[in-house]
Amino acid sequence: MNKNDLRQQAKLIRDNISEEELSQAKGLLHKNLEKILFHKQKVVGTYYPIGSEIHPPHYINGCKIALPVIRNKETLEFYEWTKGEKLNDGRFNIPIPKTAFKESCRPDIILLPLLLCDLSGNRIGYGAGHYDRYIASCAVKPLLIGVCFEEQIYNDIIPAEDHDQRLDLIITPKRIIEVS
Repeated sequence: MNKNDLRQQAKLIRDNISEEELSQAKGLLHKNLEKILFHKQKVVGTYYPIGSEIHPPHYINGCKIALPVIRNKETLEFYEWTKGEKLNDGRFNIPIPKTAFKESCRPDIILLPLLLCDLSGNRIGYGAGHYDRYIASCAVKPLLIGVCFEEQIYNDIIPAEDHDQRLDLIITPKRIIEVS
């Protein structure tokens, strides 16, 4: 199966996750993330969920949170954001922090949204490559954590290309997986 077929299949899987499971997953995912990130004093790049994406925490004790902003249709930048701070509508109607008078920052850890991943750390996103290009541009690679529902873990190997950036960890509401 090619990436586009997998992407379509993954969207259907995620869209069929019940509202109740979406609601419960938020708290469980947060607990699993705090086991890893508690008191790390790091900048955590995360995302604001759209549609049926799993909701990552927007507050992690001891960490600063940064959200992504797409510039010039291709470039991804992160800006610090505090939960409760007003957001603007960005590209693809994704909520973004206000960036006027702010410097972009480089996260130490990035919580990556995904449609599908495998236990080798390969992931499929929406296909635009924003995160892959951003990570490749980093002088020091951030810790890459894929956050998803258990149903989004593919039992086979996802085809990867040279530019694809592999995950270091996968965190679901049920478990923490160290990528092999």
